[in-house]
Amino acid sequence: MLRSGDIAAIPRQETTKGSSNVDPLADVDVASMTVEAIAEAIGKTARGVKTMLTRRGLTAADYDGAAKAAKTAQ
Repeated sequence: MLRSGDIAAIPRQETTKGSSNVDPLADVDVASMTVEAIAEAIGKTARGVKTMLTRRGLTAADYDGAAKAAKTAQ
């Protein structure tokens, strides 16, 4: 369609939103906090926090991400 001239070329994007490479759990003491407290501190949902803890194998006060990761790896 571009070759036939039916539509114009798509313009380049000037700015991108792109994901930030900042670790949301970097400044948070995960071991002493509950999942809800972590979620509130970093602006994520409790479900998202549980996913991050499981993937990283971290343990919070009320959630054992390391055990969950080991269980799913079997």
